[in-house]
Amino acid sequence: MALTESPPEITAAPAVDEPIGETPRTSEPTALERVLGSGQHAVIGRVFVAGSLLFLLAALVISALGDLDEATDHGVFEPDAAARLFANHQIALLLVGILPLLIGIAFCVVPKQIGSPSLAFPRAAAAAAWTWLGSAIVFVVAVAADGSYGGESTEVARLGNVAVGGLIVALSLATICLAVTVLTLAARHRHR
Repeated sequence: MALTESPPEITAAPAVDEPIGETPRTSEPTALERVLGSGQHAVIGRVFVAGSLLFLLAALVISALGDLDEATDHGVFEPDAAARLFANHQIALLLVGILPLLIGIAFCVVPKQIGSPSLAFPRAAAAAAWTWLGSAIVFVVAVAADGSYGGESTEVARLGNVAVGGLIVALSLATICLAVTVLTLAARHRHR
């Protein structure tokens, strides 16, 4: 029983518009609501994996377009845009693609390997996933809007820097959740 649920013997008072004696109507949460509010390690891991694969695909397409731009003697992008994309695609590959993919796979696999029912800090892991996703979107928007590293717009470049900071904080928090899970919950389940 979760702390937010009321014990079975206590019933909620009927709402003002409900007749007395009828049970209150509750609806099942939608799939999106279950994903957004989940603290389950597999769901959080899938958010990391799905998002990172999407961003990794976009980063690889941009990288291929950058290579095509070099091969065609700057026929695809303007020189400033090509330099900006080249400076940022490596950050995107690492912080928006590869590391979140590995963390997502670890979130799905590691608790099952050590015999733990969940991560050590499931809500912190969920916060890390959503912070990472939001920061990744902001980073992509900042790069597209002539900001981030190599961009000419100072305000958007600051936004891109904040997004990179958010990516680093989110990935660090996810790594801490995973490390604490391995160090504490694996030892607890070995001694049983």
